[in-house]
Amino acid sequence: MSRFLAKVTNDNQWTEVTLQNEHEMNVFVGGRADVIPLSMGIDLHLNDGLITELENLPLNLFLSFDDDVHPVYGNVFVAGRDECGDPISLTREQKKHLDATFHVMTMPSGLKIMHLHPEGFHCKMIEPLRVLGEVLGESI
Repeated sequence: MSRFLAKVTNDNQWTEVTLQNEHEMNVFVGGRADVIPLSMGIDLHLNDGLITELENLPLNLFLSFDDDVHPVYGNVFVAGRDECGDPISLTREQKKHLDATFHVMTMPSGLKIMHLHPEGFHCKMIEPLRVLGEVLGESI
């Protein structure tokens, strides 16, 4: 039995879930689970979009990588990995790092944008988020 931190759509925080095998992980993300390595040995597990069209899933959060901001659809969970590369629960240090890199921004209309930046939030992220806000009809 493995316990992971998960972020479901329309929720502003991480909650703990129990996922016991690959099938349960796939069901949780709404399709086949793919992995994006973040930082500090944390992996983001999300729908790979090959079985379920991502646009059919609700928007969950935005992920910043290489000065770009990418939308993430559907439920996600984060995990560490063992020596074999299998997902394991996060350590206390990894949980602290996740808290430091996850931000909730409230737009003027009240829309909440969840933003995850693996290396922490930097001023250089303001411009991509401003552009994203414009696309959403908001101003940051």
